[in-house]
Amino acid sequence: MTISKLVWLLGLMFISVSSHTSDPTPWDELLLENQHSLSTAGYFVSADNQFYYLGFKSAQQDSLDAEFEFLLVFQDQVSDLLANLCEEFHATLRDSYRFNVPFTKNMVDEPQGLMFVATVNKTALRQEVRHACE
Repeated sequence: MTISKLVWLLGLMFISVSSHTSDPTPWDELLLENQHSLSTAGYFVSADNQFYYLGFKSAQQDSLDAEFEFLLVFQDQVSDLLANLCEEFHATLRDSYRFNVPFTKNMVDEPQGLMFVATVNKTALRQEVRHACE
């Protein structure tokens, strides 16, 4: 094992041990806080000490089409987060990486369309870095 991999693993273990448990921010608060991003870009990415939040507004009328659209945007945003985490460890996101990040999702039917808010635990995402980066 090289020195850089050992330092990387120790850093990852420190992050896992030093994190504390908290409840996620309620989805309605997230929608209010990120209203501008939702109306201009159609999505938002935010974070607190324990979680990443990914919100998305779909104009699709069919809920299955909206769900599919959400999953595509969600995968793109999580891939961006993972790529940034890989860069912190002087690595890159694998081209062959298979998306495998646990998350929770809320779907809300609003007059302007379906709103999705997904919550990803930061510790889980950081642990996924060892599989996603090269």
